[in-house]
Amino acid sequence: LNILPNSMETDFPDTKLGKKLEIVSKLISTRDKRGADRDTFYVELGGFDTHDDVEERLNILFEEVNDAISALSDQLKVMEVWDKVTTIQLSDFARTLTPNGGNGTDHGWG
Repeated sequence: LNILPNSMETDFPDTKLGKKLEIVSKLISTRDKRGADRDTFYVELGGFDTHDDVEERLNILFEEVNDAISALSDQLKVMEVWDKVTTIQLSDFARTLTPNGGNGTDHGWG
């Protein structure tokens, strides 16, 4: 039994995170069919271990995050559930403030 819609009103970016958040929005759209009062979804994006070229790599990653979350926000508003969804973004990966020799950063220490 496939209850997920084939498409959504919002075009999600064709990126790892964009595809994951599109699936989340499809699952949210089936909440009534599934009889769900509450859902919890977890998605992740790697690539933040920036030992070199930190500025270039972070610009690319931040654009991916921004575009995917913007699409999710737009779709949730279309579905009229934006005010019923909480999104949380976090990172547990510490980096040094001083760049290394490769225009990147090294692991931080606490």
